[in-house]
Amino acid sequence: LLAPAAGVAADRFDRRRILYGLDMAAAALMGGLAVAMALGFAPAPIFLACFAFVLACLNVFFAPARSAAIPRMVPAEEFQEAQGLLLATQQLTMLVGVGLSAGVLGVVERVSGSNFLLYAVVINALSFGVSSMFLSRLPSIVPERESHEEKPKFIEGWQAIQADPFMRIGLPMLTLMNLVFAGFYPVYLETNRSWFGGQFYTVAIIEFAFFGMSMLCSLWVAKRAVQRVGLAFVVGLAGTGLSVAAMAGGQIYLVYVLLNVVCGLFLPWVTIPINTYIGLAFPDAVRGRVAAVLGATQVGIQPLGMLGVSAVLAAVGLQNVYLVIGLVCAIPALLMLLSGPFRASRMPTPTLAPASHSAPIQQTSVGTPSPDNPPKDA
Repeated sequence: LLAPAAGVAADRFDRRRILYGLDMAAAALMGGLAVAMALGFAPAPIFLACFAFVLACLNVFFAPARSAAIPRMVPAEEFQEAQGLLLATQQLTMLVGVGLSAGVLGVVERVSGSNFLLYAVVINALSFGVSSMFLSRLPSIVPERESHEEKPKFIEGWQAIQADPFMRIGLPMLTLMNLVFAGFYPVYLETNRSWFGGQFYTVAIIEFAFFGMSMLCSLWVAKRAVQRVGLAFVVGLAGTGLSVAAMAGGQIYLVYVLLNVVCGLFLPWVTIPINTYIGLAFPDAVRGRVAAVLGATQVGIQPLGMLGVSAVLAAVGLQNVYLVIGLVCAIPALLMLLSGPFRASRMPTPTLAPASHSAPIQQTSVGTPSPDNPPKDA
């Protein structure tokens, strides 16, 4: 619901200020809650749900600004490598973060007793504060528009996607992928319970196999000069889908783990080339709205996906749900080869990327030095 406003804001205002301001707002909200709890306030579950909703609204505005800002900070010829490093970092944090969070919060719970929630909120507030500190050191990232008087229109982001032969087909396929994979984690848990005994370490090894291989493959794909972006997308999505379909026969634990490794090999071929393409193919003036369209269609579809996959799991059983999820991705992906324009889609030449990569980005305040006195590491 907020995606149109978020996309327009990312293409109208300084993106650094948006990112910095949103993280500061989140830190203030979490800090305020911590102070209130320290003074005796006991938040009810409905309050915590509403509080989480407010934080999610902030993230809706954060994501398009972040996506639109990255191409302005990285030279075009290094943009694919940057996307690979971003994906690898996200996967690494998923590997390390869960265990680290469980360990830290476990210690906090043991030493804090009834103050466990308070300390958890304080830790969260500090994390937003540290993030905003790093964001404050970024240069100003003002959208490149011909006229700053005219307010950007959200529909222009949708029109830009529909005018692109690759994204016109790629967007529905990304939406389909997010729809069917949104409910995959409950399938993971049911698989661990029904096939492998339900132990924590068994599902942890499965997750490590997938995310670990996906992280390593992301670093490898980042170094490849992907030109046939349409073919890379098909190979990645079809390979991911077929790997998932094969998990229907993975009742042997080692086989199931190896299939997750194979799935982790294919997924980066979907995400890295298409994110690189988006950053190079669309002008800076519309990138925020393009990112908002992608976010609205991908994140917005996830609740439906979770409900749908749960219903399919109940209807056809655990083994068959893998076939449904996998083939629903793989078959449409292979059918995309019938589209000549999609099949021929190539990565934009880096030299044709926006001129902002070669022009200096203005350094302004928000807790940072001025243009006349830039930081030494700028």
